Amino acid sequence: MVSKNYLKPLFGLIFIFSVNNISAQLTKHAGVKYKTEYYYSEYYFREIELYTGRQLNDATNSSNYTSTADYALIWFDEDKVAIIRLDQKIKNDNFDRNIGNGINQSEFDFFIQMKGYHHYGKDQDNTEWKICFRSDEFEWMCN
Repeated sequence: MVSKNYLKPLFGLIFIFSVNNISAQLTKHAGVKYKTEYYYSEYYFREIELYTGRQLNDATNSSNYTSTADYALIWFDEDKVAIIRLDQKIKNDNFDRNIGNGINQSEFDFFIQMKGYHHYGKDQDNTEWKICFRSDEFEWMCN
């Protein structure tokens, strides 16, 4: 669990995200860290939710998210979340994406096998994030 002192730098990049009709298609345990002006923070391990841009646009009745991109949502409170656009998309089936289907476990497993465990992205404030998709017993491998 992250102490409140560590979260203070994050409050500038957390967005209020009010959705009533979306549930996580895929939730993964991961290490996350964000880049400050000069360096990355330490890793914080938590559950993150993975969505397609299409799912986020549908849930928010907006077009704020790139429908062909994938996003990681890192919740800090019931109504505060960092929304990270991943540099590489997990879901490659564009037809499946366009009809509103989210990321499933087999797509995630293939993505990790092909691209590795460490991935990057940026939030809406352009803050860089690094995500390490390692299971609980391999957290020590995140660097």
